[in-house]
Amino acid sequence: MLFDPRPKSQRSELFDRDEEIKELKESVARSPLTFLLGIRRIGKTSVLKVALDELEAPYVYLDLRILEEEGYSKATLYRLLSEAFSNTASKWNKLVEHLKNLKGIEAYGFRIEFNCVRNL
Repeated sequence: MLFDPRPKSQRSELFDRDEEIKELKESVARSPLTFLLGIRRIGKTSVLKVALDELEAPYVYLDLRILEEEGYSKATLYRLLSEAFSNTASKWNKLVEHLKNLKGIEAYGFRIEFNCVRNL
């Protein structure tokens, strides 16, 4: 196949996106909140995944498009969070140690509270 539409995770799979990756990495280093905006299907996810992997810093990636497919429910959101943190656990032990004491997250009036703890 000449073109694979799935998001890339390695720089070698991307073409001519070095400047965007550099800018994103600099932005993430400067600010705890970074927005990556653009029209559909231009490679935002690929640029994000490559930049985060190259930073070698702990992160949690959530693909919230699944909420649209499966329905906007607490159960689906909690499942996505659980899967994302589980995937992170194998890579970032220090992050997992900090997350064990996390009771919730609040940002801009939106709050998520965790009421169960699993061994990661």
